[in-house]
Amino acid sequence: MGGCVLDDFRTSLTPKKVEALVCTNDWLRTYHTPLVIEENLLLLEEKEEG
Repeated sequence: MGGCVLDDFRTSLTPKKVEALVCTNDWLRTYHTPLVIEENLLLLEEKEEG
């Protein structure tokens, strides 16, 4: 059943945020070291602003 389901949340994501989510998913699957999500979000926000 699943597949690609578009809802209000998914359609409101910007391309940069989708890219960030996909990259984060890749990082989580690739690296087995603990991630500090808050630091990564702050860095992403800084890059989006700059």
